[in-house]
Amino acid sequence: MYNADYLFGPSNKVLESFAIIKETATYILFEREYEVEKPWILYIGRNFENYVGEVVSYSFYITNGETNKNQYSQYIDDYTLEDLNSYDAVLLYNFKWHSKDDALDLLAQYLNGGGKLIVDLSGNMADDTWNYGLVSLLGIIPQRVTVPTEPSFTLYAPFDENEYDFSEFITEEGEWMAITLSIPDSTEDMDILMRSRDVVFAAHREIGDGHVIILGGNMIYHSYIKFNYSERQFIEDVFQYTLDLE
Repeated sequence: MYNADYLFGPSNKVLESFAIIKETATYILFEREYEVEKPWILYIGRNFENYVGEVVSYSFYITNGETNKNQYSQYIDDYTLEDLNSYDAVLLYNFKWHSKDDALDLLAQYLNGGGKLIVDLSGNMADDTWNYGLVSLLGIIPQRVTVPTEPSFTLYAPFDENEYDFSEFITEEGEWMAITLSIPDSTEDMDILMRSRDVVFAAHREIGDGHVIILGGNMIYHSYIKFNYSERQFIEDVFQYTLDLE
């Protein structure tokens, strides 16, 4: 994924640090030109790592971590604070825990110490218990909703400086179901990044010296299956925004 000497890609895609050596109307053959330094993001969860790299144009090294307890563990509390701090950011999707208290304590320590956390809420749609366990830490109320087919999105700084084109939110089976979030009145330090009417799809909150980015709507997967490069650019921009926070 990251260290190939040659890559095939779609004709409308440019890959950093790769030169174009053959181009057709459909595909481009790339050859690696040089090594490039990229941020390392620890991914904890499952059924996500196979496409998230493509969504963000392989601009970051996104990898499952290794722990002393379980290689590529889906459980947050299999990791130590030292494990989390060895990466530039941590990404959670479809994740688990052995002990809710241990998991929340670890994440609180990580964020209070300056960590950067990206949480995609939509991975655990069949089981809301973990979501409500995160309410006190993240300061949100997760909501399972039917996303309108053509939602009218409002973007906030810094994303309002760009134009993004979003595909219809619909599946072959019908409606697009996802978890989004609402923000209680008691949470005053939440920055909304993207919303559709009264439903928030992306938000940022400072916790201690750290930052958490919360994504709803299952937008990463949506941008992947819809082959929408404008949507993918939005996700990549969100990741970069997270890493640039101080």
